[in-house]
Amino acid sequence: MIEYDDVGYISDAASTDYQSLLQTTKNATEAANAKRKADGFPAMHLIGWAEPPHVGPQGGSDNEFRCPDLAG
Repeated sequence: MIEYDDVGYISDAASTDYQSLLQTTKNATEAANAKRKADGFPAMHLIGWAEPPHVGPQGGSDNEFRCPDLAG
C-alpha cells in the first residue's frame, strides 16, 4: 500500500529514534495478530525497514519517509 499525505515541516525528525519506533511497531503488530487470526485474517510480521527512514525535500518542504517491510 502506498500512501501520501500533503503535509508540512517535520520538526523532530532528526531526534526520532527509528530503531525504537521499529521495535515498538513490531511489538504492536505481533500483539494484534491474535485479533487478526480471530477475525479470519493471517498474521502479519514486521521484518524491518524496507528503506531506512529519512527526511527529504518534497515540493519545497521536508517530508518524512518510512517504509516498513511486512510479511504475512
